[in-house]
Amino acid sequence: MDGGVLYCISSLADPATIDRRAMVLQRTPPAKRRLAAIRAETGETLWTREDADMESYLPLTLIAQGKRTLFQNAQAIFCLDSATGKLLWRHDQASLYAREAWSTPTLVIADDVVLSADRLTDGGSGKKTKANAGDAQLVALSAATGKVLWQSPCAEGHTSSPEIFVANGVVWAGENKSHKQLDWRTGRDLHTGKVVKEFGETEGWPDWHHHRCYREKATT
Repeated sequence: MDGGVLYCISSLADPATIDRRAMVLQRTPPAKRRLAAIRAETGETLWTREDADMESYLPLTLIAQGKRTLFQNAQAIFCLDSATGKLLWRHDQASLYAREAWSTPTLVIADDVVLSADRLTDGGSGKKTKANAGDAQLVALSAATGKVLWQSPCAEGHTSSPEIFVANGVVWAGENKSHKQLDWRTGRDLHTGKVVKEFGETEGWPDWHHHRCYREKATT
């Protein structure tokens, strides 16, 4: 929800045709979905989007800030006009649609930069390799144009999505698989990706935290 408008994703599949038991045992093809912008105070629908781009929508990637609404599917990151739903820009980025339920890209908008952290795929084919299990890539895009500003390696957590924090113009991303070692040590400039802060090794890193059960938190 942003500016009194609720942005939501809903399935257009007939509930009678959904076999949830079968979904546990096998991968299902992308379903038709609807993205809707609804005025929270009145329930008025401002606009909807039901095209093919919504079919391979990746869960939890819908975000909104001011005049921009963004989401990611298995082919690209999309930026829409929050007032009309019209496409402002598209950044092609192959991703995985069939994946574990806990795994999804992390999409964040901070000031005029969009950050996407997602697991690496094999040569852009959208297929994950065992050698890359847990490895991920952080990509920074211009929120105005979708142009790539910088990229850096990052990592998924212990059966959990990559984590991104932005504070005072500095980006912190998890870099150690499962976070069993000291992590979030490297701070990068939001606009350039240049390392501007770095913490040394310390003892007492809490490796008992359940990263798969609770999203990470940060404070300044």
